[in-house]
Amino acid sequence: MTWHYASQPWAEIADFVSSNDVHPPLHYWFTKLFLVFGDGAFALRIGPVLLELLALPLIYWSAFNLAPEGRKRAVGLVAIVLAAASANMVSTGLLARSYAGLYLCFTICFAALSWIVAHREMAVKSVFTSAGGPAALRYGALALGLAGMAWFHNLGLLYGAAVGVIAFLIWIFVLGRRLAAFVNFAAAAGLAFLLYLPQLGTFLRQLGSVSSDYWIQQPSLFGLIRSFLQIFGQNPALQKTSVVGMALAGLVCLIGFCTALALIRQRNWAVLLPTAGLLVAVYGLFVLVTFGVKPIMLNRTMYPMLAPWFVLLALGVCAISWPALRWGLATGLTAILLFAALHVTDSTRWRSEVLQQIAQDAGSAPTLITVPNAAAVMMDYHTRRLDLAINTIPLPAPYPDHSEGARFTTGWPGVPALNDRALQTLETALADNPEDVWVFLRAYWIYDPDALFKPYLDQRYCYQPVDGLPSKLNMVFKLAPRATLAGGPCDDMGNDVHFPYERPDYGRYSLAEPTP
Repeated sequence: MTWHYASQPWAEIADFVSSNDVHPPLHYWFTKLFLVFGDGAFALRIGPVLLELLALPLIYWSAFNLAPEGRKRAVGLVAIVLAAASANMVSTGLLARSYAGLYLCFTICFAALSWIVAHREMAVKSVFTSAGGPAALRYGALALGLAGMAWFHNLGLLYGAAVGVIAFLIWIFVLGRRLAAFVNFAAAAGLAFLLYLPQLGTFLRQLGSVSSDYWIQQPSLFGLIRSFLQIFGQNPALQKTSVVGMALAGLVCLIGFCTALALIRQRNWAVLLPTAGLLVAVYGLFVLVTFGVKPIMLNRTMYPMLAPWFVLLALGVCAISWPALRWGLATGLTAILLFAALHVTDSTRWRSEVLQQIAQDAGSAPTLITVPNAAAVMMDYHTRRLDLAINTIPLPAPYPDHSEGARFTTGWPGVPALNDRALQTLETALADNPEDVWVFLRAYWIYDPDALFKPYLDQRYCYQPVDGLPSKLNMVFKLAPRATLAGGPCDDMGNDVHFPYERPDYGRYSLAEPTP
């Protein structure tokens, strides 16, 4: 989808994205710069990787500002090594999405705050006077980071709110409530608002069209603990209970927790607030919104807040008096992060494997029906890259097909699934190619896979899952006419563990009778 949006003409990207997606356009403009290298993985991922690399010197500089005298370079070195070894940031680069840009801009805000608390005698001088020149640059960077976060991702506004909370606390506990410092923060906030203003109207429209049946589930208590270990324990592969993985992630978290506790006991607000305080503010807002408004707690949306975490870990490690233990722990911590990074996998690889299997099994050019329609963009992209002859048919119509009037029994605006128009398209596809037909079904919780198979296909077709699938989210089936399998094995909806599909109560629909 990143390629799909970034490949539009420069002047049309913003309108195209705002009509068909819920993200700001900055990431797609930025990605378009690299399409001169083609449309493969390198061209789409090199941009996020460069953004993450740009964050590394800022992390070192932040650590240098916050570390005590005599240990500044050591803390900076450990922080930058941990940031570079982070499995979470490796996985973020592989996504080829806007989270790397959000990470860089949040790191800019963190770096600005670290300078402000470390150079408070300059930070309290008004940026509107000649004496406030050094401060003006840092407050300007804070404004740029705030605006950049919101331009890269709508959740950047949540990150910005957390930065605002911590900036206010810094003004109270570190800057002595000096009026000039308050004016400086206000000026940074005002400049950030002006920079974001062209995108504000689009964001408000998108906010008003979010469905009440949002597909992200609220995490259980165990889900929250696992998410915490994945994010702060630097182990994104910790999807299932793993004693070793949880122990290693828990050790990483313990170091950061002990460091924060020591800073609290020392009442070292100048270091505590921009590190642990900023992390608590971001994570706390994510939890509040998830349980009070809508679930938003996907790990990838919270990885961008990790720059202060690397510095907090480095401060804890370098506070150890014994050099052998200090550098031994730093080496061990780096090894843990690298071990997790080596287990980060390319999550897109299965798509090419599935398409190759479909092409090999088909007697002629096969038909691949995609639900929802946006999935056709993904499948067409990989089909073209592999030079395969597969006819992709999106339901109910080619993407984009987004309008407020397109509300379906089993879908919502932006993810249309099944209606009369879709059924007509489906019947035409089956009539044109009754033998070699596959269905790709991305099973959001907002609609029910049963609604496609049981009422309309189960009487005429058996389904044969592609090897390794179906999964609970991405399902691929070959439709086999029952007439050709008389007396043979035939899977149907009644004997598959994936059906009926389990959805939370807030995502349930009552199915309407099909129109004759």
